[in-house]
Order: sequence, then C-alpha cells, then structure tokens
Amino acid sequence: MMIFKAIIRFVTMALAAALAMLPIGCSEELVGPSSTPPLMNRPSVAEAQYVLIPIGAIVTSVADSTLLLGGAVSVGDTVRGSCLYDETAQDVDSKPDRGKYLFDAAPCLMDFSVNGLQFRSDPSGPALTIRLANDDPENGQSDSARFISSNNLEVLPGVGVAELHIMMIDRSSAALSSDSLLGTHPFEAEWPDKHQLTIAGVSRWRITAEITVFADDEETMSEEPSEGTTKIRFHEE
Repeated sequence: MMIFKAIIRFVTMALAAALAMLPIGCSEELVGPSSTPPLMNRPSVAEAQYVLIPIGAIVTSVADSTLLLGGAVSVGDTVRGSCLYDETAQDVDSKPDRGKYLFDAAPCLMDFSVNGLQFRSDPSGPALTIRLANDDPENGQSDSARFISSNNLEVLPGVGVAELHIMMIDRSSAALSSDSLLGTHPFEAEWPDKHQLTIAGVSRWRITAEITVFADDEETMSEEPSEGTTKIRFHEE
C-alpha cells in the first residue's frame, strides 16, 4: 500500500510540474493533439480564370517522308483548334523580363485538327508551358510569346505527337508591356514578325502553319467554353 501511494504521489507531482511550464492562458485546444492553425492564417488559393483562344492557321510546310500521316496534310490546308489556359497561374521564372507558366492538369490544353486528324494535349496529364519575354535583352529587346504542349495524345495508332508549339515574335517590342500573364492576353496583340504553329511528331515528321487569325467561329472550336471562361479574339491580319 505504501508503494502504491508513493507512485500516485510521484505521478501527481510530475503532472503538476508539466502544467506549471505551460504559458498562462494556454487552453486544452492549443496543446491537444488535434489542434490546427486558425483558418485565417492559411494561404488562400486564387480562383482560376480560364482564357480560351480559338485558333485558325494555314499550313505552309509538311515534312513527312515516311507518310506516317498518310499524306492527309498538304500545304494550303486549314488548321483549326484552340488553346485554353488559366491566367492566374504563378510565374516560376524569377527574371523581371521573362515569365514562365506551367500547367499540368485539365482543362488547360491545346487542341488542333486538320483534315480529320486531331492533335491534342493529353487531358489526363497535360504538360502545357507558356513563356513570355518582354523587351528581352538576349534577343534584341524583342517581345515573344510561346505556348508549348509536350505531352500529347497519339494522332494515329502508333504515331506520337512530340510537341504542339505556338511561337509569336515582335521585334518592335510593342506587343507586350510586361511578362505577366494575368490580364495580358498576348493573343490580342499584334505579332508582325512571327505567328507560327508547329506540330512535331515523335518520329521527326513536322507540320508548320502560319496563324492567320485567332478566329471566333463555331468551326474552329472543338468544344464550347465553359461558363466563366474568357474567350479572346486575336487581331486579324
């Protein structure tokens, strides 16, 4: 019995000493195992703001010596499609004159078709990159915008698509005023020096097309934009 009382006394003294070390006013909730930081201290997530660009282009060259595309695409054919991205994406390039924006989840993707062939980002895991350069000192102070999809669906069984690439250049530096994607809408600017779409295959075939207009018509769209998506019309040539 004396041993039992001694154990009780020891446990009581140890507990009292531990409680004495707690800050005054500290509640059970704050020191309990299930406590979480107040909601107000958690970082907020910006709501996505999607921008949809309907695109039209004319094929200027086709390199497919092994006829992996079956001869379906020729110079002068029309390419129609779209690019969808979230303009609230974070810039991961620290340089003040360059912006780099990464998208790895649907619905952000690129989608083009020509003569029944569809070239599309893989919606299950798209890898879309947007690069903006404003007054780029490494390229004669020019402006440029690049939209690249590097994870794409096969266009035909066994025929892989390595890259969908939109490249726009303005050597007068008038197209962009910053490297920010939010509110910039680079497709609304004039790009007099280059406005080109390239579709490149895994097996080295290639389609090059000149973007003539970012058209605003039903034929260009593979599907209608969802509610809350901004639809941009490009400056026509």
